[in-house]
Amino acid sequence: MFRQVFGVGGPIPPEIVAEVRERADIVEVIGAYVALKKQGQQYVGLCPFHQERTPSFTVSPQKQMFYCFGCGAGGNVFTFLMQKENLSFPEAVRQAAEKAGIFIPEADGPGEDPRKEKLLAINELAAKFYHQMLADPLRGAEARKYLAGRKVKLEAIKKFSLGYAPGGPEEFLAFAARQGFSPGEVEESGLAVRTADGRRIDRFRQRLIFPITDRRGRVIGFGGRVLGEGSPKYLNTPETVLFQKRRLLYGLSQAAAGIRQAGYAAIVEGYVDVIAAHQYGITWAVASLGTALTLEQARLIREVTSSVCIAYDGDRAGEAATWRGLEILQQAGLQVRIAEMPVGEDPDTFLQRYGSQEFQELLERKSRWLIDYKLEKLAANQKPRGVNDKMKLVETIIPDLARLEHPGERIEYARVVSERLGVSMAAVLAEMEYLQKQDKKVKTRDTKTGTALQALPAHERAQGQLLAWMVQDRDLGRRLLKEVPAGAWADPWAERIAMIMATAIGEGQPGIQWSPATVLAVVQGEDTEAAQRLAEIIWRPWLVPATEENINANLACLKSFALRQSIDTLKQAIRQAEESNREQEVSSLLAEVIELEKKHRSLRFSPGKGGREYSETGNA
Repeated sequence: MFRQVFGVGGPIPPEIVAEVRERADIVEVIGAYVALKKQGQQYVGLCPFHQERTPSFTVSPQKQMFYCFGCGAGGNVFTFLMQKENLSFPEAVRQAAEKAGIFIPEADGPGEDPRKEKLLAINELAAKFYHQMLADPLRGAEARKYLAGRKVKLEAIKKFSLGYAPGGPEEFLAFAARQGFSPGEVEESGLAVRTADGRRIDRFRQRLIFPITDRRGRVIGFGGRVLGEGSPKYLNTPETVLFQKRRLLYGLSQAAAGIRQAGYAAIVEGYVDVIAAHQYGITWAVASLGTALTLEQARLIREVTSSVCIAYDGDRAGEAATWRGLEILQQAGLQVRIAEMPVGEDPDTFLQRYGSQEFQELLERKSRWLIDYKLEKLAANQKPRGVNDKMKLVETIIPDLARLEHPGERIEYARVVSERLGVSMAAVLAEMEYLQKQDKKVKTRDTKTGTALQALPAHERAQGQLLAWMVQDRDLGRRLLKEVPAGAWADPWAERIAMIMATAIGEGQPGIQWSPATVLAVVQGEDTEAAQRLAEIIWRPWLVPATEENINANLACLKSFALRQSIDTLKQAIRQAEESNREQEVSSLLAEVIELEKKHRSLRFSPGKGGREYSETGNA
């Protein structure tokens, strides 16, 4: 049933693909990206594929599937990893296997992305090289002295795999060459650059090295702080197929467990701030990579938690960065608090001066919710005097109030806004009510995917019902594939699913169970768009039993739709022939229409007991 899957490391045997799908715990896999809450037999959370404030993303451990009623994203564990990590199907199978503890043997075969594998290997080699250089008694002395001055201990050095890039122009290039990597490959990884005369030299020289990992803990790039004189002060790996700054957070792989335990993430500015926080037990701290916070980074946080506290430096630059980040974090659906550092302090110096308990108190008890913070800063900067000035401020802050989930919170903050700005409570509530009505209109337009089954046209319900039965029962699927003629499926993607299922049934392998999730995995390997459609069908609550009467009725409805389409096409051709006075062609086309209408009439009644009629306006 499964075809041999080829990917990095060679072909993956079909029985292994089936085993991975059956053994991978979809709740555990998705739970690493999305904060899930159990609700009955299913789990719900905020969708990682679109922005929402009310959870519409559902995971079913029984079906081993996920589905979002907001955007329509759905599938199995492979689908999720492909969409979330931008993986190919074979890569998703291997990653799911790794999470499930299933060994996939390496074999010779065509690789899908050997380039990424090569770059990962070079980065891992570089991380080890730099770490060894830091430990070298003589060569790493300057870097160790700097770390000692910043109170970074050996445990933190090991946890974050800190390193040192020596000052020679080609030291890593030479080391990599001895390990079998060419200068061109090192350059492609971003670890070498070309000089004006075309010579390749190491990118990182005489710098303290901070390896940057993805969420799986794989080294995909580096940050380097210059030691002594030189510029720039901080240098990152350039953009590569592995490394995109805007999509990465420093320390996320080390902080993910701490974030889940604390219930929120602390965002700080720099590498050393993250390391200091973890060293003092604040293991839920992360940082952007020397750039303004991006929406992609905020979404990374949202996949782990729903709450965040900004703890940037206590200077003008830190305040400006905080202000820029507020909207981005809210846009990602995060609840935002702000911990203001004393003037001149950053998290590292604050921790050294006051300790872990005071810092945690600053993050939690002394931090302020976004609305409090924003209202104070706006009022201080704009100094509103007249009613018009004050109402402009109300209009600015109202979207933040409207985002609050609980009505009591909204009323309480509306009261705070009213009192601080000296405007009536009624005016604040009126503005909020207007915005909520506008938001509701947008939300209503965005829920099309969750349409009730009864709202679908009869032929779409029949098509979906037949496919739902086919993925449940191999024998019934074999029968229905024979009974639905070519071209009878209402949509091209349904025809594609049927073709893939026909091949799967023909290649059926002993020991591989036929189930909705298994069939979905097969379709996923062939056509991702068709798999997305099939996932939606599998998730819908098809409650009609597969009785002979119901099977025949749905077949009749689907065939009826196909015949009706053919008849309409012929009638259009007849009109065109009549306009051109092609009488012989008109007669021939009329004969075809009469024949098809006879077939159509014969389908209008089910052969089952009771002669129930099915039409495009009836129930199929």
